[in-house]
Formats: sequence, C-alpha cells, structure tokens
Amino acid sequence: APDLGSDNTWQQFYDKVVVEHGKELWMSETSGDFDDWDDAYYYMKNLFVSLKVGKVSLWTYWGMGAFYGSGNATRQLFNNMHFYRFIRPGMKMIKVSDTDSDVEAIGFTKGSDVTVVVVNISTTKTKTVSFSDFAGKPAFYHVYRSSPLEMCAYVGKVSDNTFTMPPSSVVTITYNAASPNVTYGPLAP
Repeated sequence: APDLGSDNTWQQFYDKVVVEHGKELWMSETSGDFDDWDDAYYYMKNLFVSLKVGKVSLWTYWGMGAFYGSGNATRQLFNNMHFYRFIRPGMKMIKVSDTDSDVEAIGFTKGSDVTVVVVNISTTKTKTVSFSDFAGKPAFYHVYRSSPLEMCAYVGKVSDNTFTMPPSSVVTITYNAASPNVTYGPLAP
C-alpha cells in the first residue's frame, strides 16, 4: 500500500532487499483511483519517496483501467505521468541536492537525457527553484507541472535554471536529446 511509504520504512526495505540480498526492490500491485487532488497528491508523494529513498526499480499499478475513473483520466494518472512518461527504462538515478526543506527533488539520466522531478511539499508557499550548472547540462529543459489547477501541463522551456512551483505541486523538468523539441499536452491554463 502506498501509505507504508515513510522515509524510514523505504530505507529499511532498501537496506534489506538491495544492500543485504542484492535484489531489485519493486513496488507492485498498488491500487486506488484518485480524482480528488489531495488524495492523488498524497499518492504521488509516496511514489516519489519510494524512488528517492527506497530506490525502487519498478513501481507498477494493479490495473491501468482505474486511472480512467468514470471514463475520464483521473488526477492520479496525471500525477503519475511525471514518473511514467519522463523517467524512461534504462535511466539511472543521479544525486540531486535540495536545500529547502519544503522542496524535494530526484534526478535521472541516460546519455544526454536528463529528467528531474521536484515536489513542493508546502501547502501555502509558492517556491522558486534554481539549479546549478553542471557538466553536460542541456541548453534548456521542458517543464511540466501538476497542481490543484493543472494536470501534468506543459508550462514551457527553462533555459535560465529557474522555475516556479505553486504550493502542493510537482514539476518535472526534462530534456530528451533524441527529440529535444517534442512536447506533450495539455498546456497550462
């Protein structure tokens, strides 16, 4: 169940399964379909923690049909897109340092492709996130955001290493070297 995903619990799973036994850690057969933003956001944060702390190699859902509720895509589907759409097979987690206690980030790379998922945990404060230059940094990133008003919406390109996050939101910045100008909808309201 996603609610067993505290930092400490995922660290214990990682230590036991990966470190002690040399196996991959998978989270499988998770279920629940959340149309409500708060529930979908809570679920997404648990997926985030499982990746960041538990370093899970696979997070799979019980059935994709639940992502479509009453025939329409749920908020949970859009929140999961930050992971399923942009963290692609073969990517490796890279170290990302975050210095604001309200902001958590994880990064992934494969060749020249880079994806960073950032969560604003604050329920009241808008955050401006800046990141440092690094070797091989692309000239720009595409930015996608989910918040109470957006569902993995494309909000544009970032080339100055800075982007804004509303309270209780998740942002993915991504660069795909093979198709650097391809973007996905919907557009931000």
